[in-house]
Amino acid sequence: FGADPKPFAPPMRVVSEMFEAMEASKQHQDFTKYCCWSFNRLRSQSRRILNLISIMKDMLPGDAHNNLQHVQRKLALELSEAKAEERIISRIQASQNAIFPEVFEYFHKVAVARR
Repeated sequence: FGADPKPFAPPMRVVSEMFEAMEASKQHQDFTKYCCWSFNRLRSQSRRILNLISIMKDMLPGDAHNNLQHVQRKLALELSEAKAEERIISRIQASQNAIFPEVFEYFHKVAVARR
């Protein structure tokens, strides 16, 4: 619920290898379409999702009110379906061009290999 231990964590992480595989198979448009569809289906079920989080508040880490607000922000409930799709598409594109996650992943692999 927002307590990501990695600094500069992207809002959506899609590694470069995934983009390379999709470009090779020409499935990038399908991937984007399914991401948008999935996000809007989650948004359409937001009442149920938020109720479940509310019911489980004693079992979840952190402050229950902050957890609910965090999920509400992530679902972008104030946006229309079309605007939500635009947001997801821009996040996919930003993830495709992100450098920090690749750098952190490299250092993570080095640290794990040294153990």
